Amino acid sequence: MTTSARSKRKLLDRLLGALIVVMLAVGGWLIYDGFKNPTFEPAPMPKAEFTVDAPTPVPAAGPVHPDGMDSGTIMIPALGIYAPLTDEKSVNGWMTLPGDLAQVGIHAGTAPLASPAGSTVLAGHVNGNGVNGALYRLYETSPGMQAWTKDRDGHLRQWVASSLKAYKKAALPQDIFDVDGPRRLTVVTCGGAVVGWHYTDNVIATFVPVS
Repeated sequence: MTTSARSKRKLLDRLLGALIVVMLAVGGWLIYDGFKNPTFEPAPMPKAEFTVDAPTPVPAAGPVHPDGMDSGTIMIPALGIYAPLTDEKSVNGWMTLPGDLAQVGIHAGTAPLASPAGSTVLAGHVNGNGVNGALYRLYETSPGMQAWTKDRDGHLRQWVASSLKAYKKAALPQDIFDVDGPRRLTVVTCGGAVVGWHYTDNVIATFVPVS
């Protein structure tokens, strides 16, 4: 490659990098879904959104053994979800996600799992390079579906699904990051079509504690 060609390539890389940063910064906090050299397929969207003020727990079809969960995990038996939790942070207004599709990230800027108030945001990949992620089936969440989390100190908490919504990424509601207010578990993955290596939508299931 000639010196001129190298200079042009460096300039193109800088411009592309700047464009990606601008895209991610739009709309405040966004969920980043990129891999290195990714290939994505369109991701499923909820067939029916819902909001339930006082959900009644619905038992899973098979046996459930939350007491046997490892520390630092989430389990949603009806969806076949059992995944380790990793600490993730925000960089330039977007949340990083685990590099492992089988893991789910905890947003460090939201309420800890042991908190008595606020929203704990968990997020993970829906799929990537032809492999489904831990939260692929999140779009199937239904009212009253049960979930469990166990933090790294071994504290187990039971949750029940109170809502399922889909949002365009630029319209992601910022109150899901609140560290005060009603206690809730906000589980986020991607959905919809793929445009420029990024999904157009986020699928969000909200769970409230079981007293």
